[in-house]
Amino acid sequence: MAKRGGELTEARKRMTLLPAGCKTLTTSFWTPIAVVENVYILPGIPSMVQAMLTCNEEHFVGVPIHRAIVRSLRFALNLGSRLLIPLPFVSQVTTMKLEGDIAAPLTAVQKAHPAVAIGSYVNLTKDETGVRDTSFNTRLTVEGRSEAEVEQVGVELAALFDGLRITSNAL
Repeated sequence: MAKRGGELTEARKRMTLLPAGCKTLTTSFWTPIAVVENVYILPGIPSMVQAMLTCNEEHFVGVPIHRAIVRSLRFALNLGSRLLIPLPFVSQVTTMKLEGDIAAPLTAVQKAHPAVAIGSYVNLTKDETGVRDTSFNTRLTVEGRSEAEVEQVGVELAALFDGLRITSNAL
């Protein structure tokens, strides 16, 4: 953790919890795929999921249903959010703060605004030359049905985390 410039907070400790008795599959990222019987636990970042599945493709060989799931997930990941029914308004905030450092205050903001959905995503984006985008560490999204509340929470998060509000629009 120190190597990445952060400390081991209680929020980070919670993020490392895995189900008792689970098996893990090594990935090219800092997080494994956790397996409990026939349930696979993956992160919520589509590019990570795709890379993790590709890295462990041999795990699914010989099991037709698993191969079908991998193909379906890859297809779904390529479609992105078009598969989901999006909430009508969205605001995004980027910050240099690390996801583990903002987890506790972000949880408090979510509890204060139950009508919006707040997402937190580690920045893994690269530019067209394959160089990692270092302009931010974490992207926060706020989605909801009330434009005013989405705006309010976006402004609140930007102020709380010294962030830059990059978008605010109706979907």
